[in-house]
Amino acid sequence: MNRRTSYLVIVMIGLVLIVGLVFGLWKRKSNLEIEKLKSENSKLITEKSALSEEVSMLTTQINQRDKEVANLRIKEQALDRLKGENDRLTTEKSALSEEVSMLTTQINQRDKEVANLRIKEQALDRLKGENDRLTTEKSALSEEVSMLTTQINQRDKEVANLRIKEQALDRLKGENDRLTTEKSALSEEVSMLTTQINQRDKE
Repeated sequence: MNRRTSYLVIVMIGLVLIVGLVFGLWKRKSNLEIEKLKSENSKLITEKSALSEEVSMLTTQINQRDKEVANLRIKEQALDRLKGENDRLTTEKSALSEEVSMLTTQINQRDKEVANLRIKEQALDRLKGENDRLTTEKSALSEEVSMLTTQINQRDKEVANLRIKEQALDRLKGENDRLTTEKSALSEEVSMLTTQINQRDKE
């Protein structure tokens, strides 16, 4: 009976030791797992914070890119309008050039008429001393002088109109030069913005 009790006591002590050992190992393992989880949790929090910052940065870049795209589209529309305006000015310039050429021809014709008129006026001065037989011819020449005078007045009016149109042409040329300069500046800006967009897209 004593041996049996001693044996049971030894067995119980052994079981207690084994249980204590197992519990100690389990506790140690749990502590290690807890520490590992804490470390992983801290790492995940850090990674999450970094990712949040990166998302915020990328969102800002996307918003900037959207603004740049919107501005570029506005400038492209302005460029299209300027191209249309330039084409219209070119057409008007061509029409004015043709009109200038036509008016120049008319002026040359008027100059010839003026030269002929002066010759006839000189002839008229010489004919003043002639006899009555030339009176009828003188009257005819007087009528011709009146007609040529009317033509001269018409020529003077056409010359005045031509000068006005030439001034308008000069203004149009200046406007066309300005539009050409603005178009060049816009083209450079569009090229620069396109390069920036390509860089943003690569990023």
